[in-house]
Amino acid sequence: MSQATQCDECGKTARMTHHWHKLDGLDFCSWKCVRRFANRRIKQDEEYQKERLMKER
Repeated sequence: MSQATQCDECGKTARMTHHWHKLDGLDFCSWKCVRRFANRRIKQDEEYQKERLMKER
């Protein structure tokens, strides 16, 4: 019996994951979840860069 996989963005679980997407070792149930994760990651990177610039001044 195969083990259920959980989406790293929304938490949905499924056993049949042949249509799921993998990115950076994470599992996503849809492109919508991939996009949400990527947009959040981009926003966090921008905030980190702003904080780094403020500390350097």
